[in-house]
Amino acid sequence: MDNRDRELQTLKDTYRNKWVVNLSSKALTPSEHSLLAKGPKFAVAPDKVPVVDYIVSTESALKDISSQEADSVRHEVVKLLDKCKLPSFNHKD
Repeated sequence: MDNRDRELQTLKDTYRNKWVVNLSSKALTPSEHSLLAKGPKFAVAPDKVPVVDYIVSTESALKDISSQEADSVRHEVVKLLDKCKLPSFNHKD
């Protein structure tokens, strides 16, 4: 790591330390602080697509519509799930 990279990393660390404000009476662990410092747009990428959750939610939403409409929606959901890809990791240190 050259000098420029070290300076950039120091700047990032300084910015992240100012980002987290603990308003509770509990002290944050270094892991908790690090996670919060990633910012409000950070999300953990899932290991797999939650297909069962989508199917269960879809079926729950379809109970009050006609069977023809329900079949059409199911077909669209299956097409979307077939195309679905996992998101890449959204944050790298």
